[in-house]
Amino acid sequence: MTTAMDELAAHRSAIFGIAYRMLGSASEAEDVVQETLLRWARSAPDDLRAPRAWLRRTATRVCLDRLGSARARRETVGVALPEPVADVDAERTALLAESLGFAFLRMLQSMSPVERAVFLLHEVFELEHAEVAAAVGKTEAASRQILRRARQRLRDERPRFDAEESRVQALVERFAEVARGGDVDGLLALLAPDVVLHADGGEARYGRARAVGKPLEGAVVVARFLAAVQMQADGPVEARVAEVNGAPGLVVERAGAVVAVFAFRVYEGRVAEVFLVADPERLCHFTG
Repeated sequence: MTTAMDELAAHRSAIFGIAYRMLGSASEAEDVVQETLLRWARSAPDDLRAPRAWLRRTATRVCLDRLGSARARRETVGVALPEPVADVDAERTALLAESLGFAFLRMLQSMSPVERAVFLLHEVFELEHAEVAAAVGKTEAASRQILRRARQRLRDERPRFDAEESRVQALVERFAEVARGGDVDGLLALLAPDVVLHADGGEARYGRARAVGKPLEGAVVVARFLAAVQMQADGPVEARVAEVNGAPGLVVERAGAVVAVFAFRVYEGRVAEVFLVADPERLCHFTG
């Protein structure tokens, strides 16, 4: 017979998925999972047969509390990027998969916390309006209005991308090959003319990644930067293709240690956005 704890474990992936998309941090999302399950154990709701809405609602409230705290407003060095993850949700729909991508997560981060929560709960995790309203502490009418604003933003700002994974995989493999040799011309052939590179910098020691304070724009600028990163890395590095946030990306290692992770948005056969995470504190899902 399935126990109550077995039921809770079955929802762990969804709780993590909500928290990660809300916070952009895998480590903080894990903390939210633990806090949510602890609250469940302490509250002992009567209806253990239907924990779905309760757990999602509680996880959302924990996330909103964190986003409103001083801890969430800490200073970020370089561009604020989500923390990359290697594993994705067990439950997969088109929007669920898309919402894990770096470009989509960046769009979510531009929303207010409540707007983000309403959109994720209703559109991505398919909760009813009444459940969403209860999760964010709003009336159902107010929640619907917030959702309309979020949908409009999605229509205006939704990042476009190539969905065929095999083509993206081939492009990422080629990117790794030409970047490894610092081949600027080879990179230019892969980058969209208006490509944008985002790098978090932080305390990284991966070439010039630590020097980026704002997004870099344009194929020539980005290609030269990427070539310089490779040439100025502190020692020989190797890049391998791996799944990053549900899509082909690159994991860069030096002496067996992960020093950077690349995620990409590919559109019309070219790299439209590059996301470079080189802050060691944000690489925990790839460093063990």
